[in-house]
Amino acid sequence: MLALTTRSAADITPTSVSWLLPDWLPAGKLGILDGAPGVGKSTLTCDLAARLSRGELSSGPGVTVFITLEDGGEDTIVPRLAAAGADMSRIEVCTPDDFELPAHADRLRATIEKFGARLIVIDPISDFLGAESSMMGDQSVRRALRPLGRIAAETGCTILVLRHLRKREGGPAVYRGLGSVGLIAAARVAWLLGHHPAGEGRRVLTVTKTNLGEPPPAKVFRVTGGRLQWEMEANWLTAEDVRTAGEPTQAEWLRAQLARGPKKAKDVVSEALVLGLSERTLRRAKAAAQVVSKQYDGQWYWCLPGQDPVHQYCGLPAREDPYLFKSELEPVPGREPTPLVGPGAYDPPKVRLRKVTKVLQAEAKAKSDNPPVKGEVKNGDGAPPSPAANGDAATPRSSEKSCPPDRLKRKEEVNSMPAASSPPSASERKAASAARNPDR
Repeated sequence: MLALTTRSAADITPTSVSWLLPDWLPAGKLGILDGAPGVGKSTLTCDLAARLSRGELSSGPGVTVFITLEDGGEDTIVPRLAAAGADMSRIEVCTPDDFELPAHADRLRATIEKFGARLIVIDPISDFLGAESSMMGDQSVRRALRPLGRIAAETGCTILVLRHLRKREGGPAVYRGLGSVGLIAAARVAWLLGHHPAGEGRRVLTVTKTNLGEPPPAKVFRVTGGRLQWEMEANWLTAEDVRTAGEPTQAEWLRAQLARGPKKAKDVVSEALVLGLSERTLRRAKAAAQVVSKQYDGQWYWCLPGQDPVHQYCGLPAREDPYLFKSELEPVPGREPTPLVGPGAYDPPKVRLRKVTKVLQAEAKAKSDNPPVKGEVKNGDGAPPSPAANGDAATPRSSEKSCPPDRLKRKEEVNSMPAASSPPSASERKAASAARNPDR
């Protein structure tokens, strides 16, 4: 029986990893880029090829070969390369109809040797698998990709294959790609491109798998005018934080509400109802925006990733945001804004009904505390008339009937005294007292 061919570890000379893009894309290896349709995978590869053509990557300028059936060269690939500032003489575009893997792997090797290519982009890999290979079959997809890894190692050319994501979002980031896990297992480096959790049109590029070192910090960029604008690296972002699908407009509105800091959950729900968002829709937007609930000072707050009411209020009692009374509610995109003049300027119908009910109850209580006398006729000014106006003689009140005669006489004297502009002096009070008590 024939034995397997082996090499002694003592005869193998260790070497360091050669990088095409330091810490991100190794030279002479197979890599994979995962991302949803329209997220910017092709734009990212055009930017990478443009930088390689200008010599901004390791080992000077190099040639890139695009093998694709999705994008046209005239209307898509070349305009993107031009926007990225590529040297067109170092870019090759191939749109083959008769290229399949693994049957035509030798043709790929010949193409690399012909142009001296240092980067091969296959977009997407599912378009070039033969009939005997299936994206969902682990063994068949490994057999299809095994020649690519061998060709990359022998020629020193990096092969980057693109792959779409599953329809269902969720689960570990390393398993979000479409097809068998054998695809990402065959690659030495795997990238995930998605939306930034804070939105605002930003994209995040992360490493979901690497066999050659520690994963580097995530890269953030925007797509403006067909080209990439790179921003600062986000050390706190991981592949699990990346949103693979686009964000709904409700999530954008919710993110704008929480941009200044954590906010009470009941206030957010009330403002959403004012704008016509149901609580169920708001809960879905909360999950899409990755908003979390945190309790502080006996109340629940909604917070964006990285926010905390403890840091907002520094352990002190929570204060209302004064800017809420001077601004407008941020509208849902596509709807008119709802201006606010002040607190409670616009209330939901249930709140307004509750306020009107309280006012009516207060008026009814005031009337019950001062009931009108039966048969009483009021004057023109609304005040009740004197007893003589009703044709009745003045009738002493019950309190007057029970008063002693001397006290009743004193009340009549005081009531008959003319109104004075100033209080009586001490001598006047003494004379009045002597008149009331002559025997003393």
